[in-house]
Amino acid sequence: MLRRPLVLALAALLGGCGNIVYSEAPLFSRADHAGVPAFRPGLWAMPEPNCDFDPALPFAAWPSCANGTPMDKRGPVEGSVKKSSSEYLIAAGDPLIVQHGAKDEHQFFYTALKPMAFDARRRITGAEMWPVQCGPPPPGDDAKATNRRLTLELQPGLEAQGDNCLVRDRAALLAAARASRAWSPETITARWMREGDH
Repeated sequence: MLRRPLVLALAALLGGCGNIVYSEAPLFSRADHAGVPAFRPGLWAMPEPNCDFDPALPFAAWPSCANGTPMDKRGPVEGSVKKSSSEYLIAAGDPLIVQHGAKDEHQFFYTALKPMAFDARRRITGAEMWPVQCGPPPPGDDAKATNRRLTLELQPGLEAQGDNCLVRDRAALLAAARASRAWSPETITARWMREGDH
C-alpha cells in the first residue's frame, strides 16, 4: 500500500487549522537542501495519538495512522507516494524547514524540523516537527466567541490573509519558525523504526 511521506501527512494534519504561514511561490530550491544532515535510510513513522502498531510487520500491513514512509538519506523516497501535485523540499537551517505545496495552487506551507536523535554515523533517526505559525494562537475564549483562528499578534514580515498569513521572504519565515516552537506544545515526532522490506 502506498502512503504519503511524513511531511505530506503533516500537511494533511494541518489542513483547516488556521494561523499557518504560507507563500504563493516557493522560498527554497533544491540548492537549499545542501547541508541537511543525512536521514537513516529505512522505514520511518509519524504515529498519530493512540496509534498502536507493530513496526516489525511488513510495511504494507502498517495502519495508516502510523504515517509510515520509506526514507533514504535525503528524506522520503520518491515513488513512495501516490501521484499528486504536492511537492516537498527539506532546506538547511536551524531548524530545518520543510516546504510543501503545489505550484499550480500557488500555496506552499512550512514545517520546522529539528533533529533529536542520531545513530553512530550521525544520521538522523528521530526528529520533532511543528507547523510554522503566524503568531501565538488566539486565546481560547476569544477564539470560541469570534470563531477566530488567526493570531492577535501577527509576527513581523507576515501579512494576514483570512485565517492564515502570507510570507514573502526567508528571514520572516525563519523567525516565525523559531518562535512557533513555543506555540506548539504538542510537537509531532518522526522516528526511524527499522530497515526497509527487501
